Amino acid sequence: MFSGLVGWHLAIVLLVLSPVLVLAIAVPVSFAQGRARREAGLVTDPVVEPLAIAGFVLAFLVGPAAVVCGVLARSRIRRSGRAGWGFAVYAVIVGWLLTAIQVVALIGTIASMTR
Repeated sequence: MFSGLVGWHLAIVLLVLSPVLVLAIAVPVSFAQGRARREAGLVTDPVVEPLAIAGFVLAFLVGPAAVVCGVLARSRIRRSGRAGWGFAVYAVIVGWLLTAIQVVALIGTIASMTR
């Protein structure tokens, strides 16, 4: 294969082939090592605080209950390190907004009944 190549021809072929050979060897090895690192230990998904999920669901229905669940979930998450901080904060914020809307609607309903 290389019998007709002399001098600079051989150097050009080696310069062109050497990166290809390096990539052909290095890329599969790096993928194999990455997969081995990922599969090396038992990795579990973080446990989400159940009160955070309950508060998230209640935020669409009952404002005060969502606020209570959200506040309790935040304190539990802070102590235990579980996941679900975003759910808990969402429950508190939307729960207060829904509570305010319900209070305004209740005041409006009472005001319209007394006329």
